[in-house]
Amino acid sequence: MLSEHLHLACLFGSKKNILIGSCGGLKKGAENCDLIIPNWSFANESSAKAYQPDVKCKYESDKFLNNRLVKKLAPKHTLYRGATITFQAMLAETWEDIQKWSELGYVGVEMEAATVFATSKYFKVPAAAVLIISDNLIEKETVEDDTAKK
Repeated sequence: MLSEHLHLACLFGSKKNILIGSCGGLKKGAENCDLIIPNWSFANESSAKAYQPDVKCKYESDKFLNNRLVKKLAPKHTLYRGATITFQAMLAETWEDIQKWSELGYVGVEMEAATVFATSKYFKVPAAAVLIISDNLIEKETVEDDTAKK
């Protein structure tokens, strides 16, 4: 559905697309409610492939739009920049997945960023994401924990 909505938004004249969502944290020491602005997202199975079939799993956000978001958000929020991983099944990741992704330098895992970036780029519309860490998986927190619920 997301790629369909983005496709239509771009056709109808969207000037920029900003994903506002949540993610599982992969950065040690990060806390719930910290923000992530991804520079790019890795995805090897996603609707992103339909819009950028030649990209080798690295879907980039717009640098200029990212910088504008950082200027607006950084003074008031703890903010991280870096790569995220787009994974299609929340709660299906294993502890081994989480450790590997964190070791590879990914700061969060989410479900939509690659699709937003790829679809927007196909239509030449700048795209970015602002993700709130809802649970820091690398710290063994899950959405079912009291900290995440608060």
